[in-house]
Amino acid sequence: MAFDRTDAADLAALKSEVTNDPTGMDYAAVSGQTKPLLELLNDPDKNISNDTINRPTEELDIPDIAAVIDEDEFAALSEYDKVWVTMFINRPAEEMLKPFQSKFLEVFPNGSTTRTAALALREKDASRAEVLFGVNTVISREDWFAARDS
Repeated sequence: MAFDRTDAADLAALKSEVTNDPTGMDYAAVSGQTKPLLELLNDPDKNISNDTINRPTEELDIPDIAAVIDEDEFAALSEYDKVWVTMFINRPAEEMLKPFQSKFLEVFPNGSTTRTAALALREKDASRAEVLFGVNTVISREDWFAARDS
């Protein structure tokens, strides 16, 4: 669900957001100024609603996940799982998480402190664009012009 400039519904939704200002972002204060408008739409710090959104698990970094592994849960693991977790946390930081995700969730099941903390890492502050059109959406100048002129 990302913004699609060729989709009439997305154009209408963006235009309506700016015209009707349902959350009080004060788009009118930047009327006719594209850069400040895009900042209001794209900057999570400018979203006065303080919305959050969950990013895909694949966007998490291995070091961030390693930092939330509960020591007591780690100590209670089988020797095999301890070796696996050690291998996992020593992966390069830029390595993709996806190949390790299912085993990690098997080692740290639902309700575990580690799994709960790791899942909480997915939450991030959301921009208005992300609230409207999905995680990692960024409205470009061309996107806004297409919506404005639609």
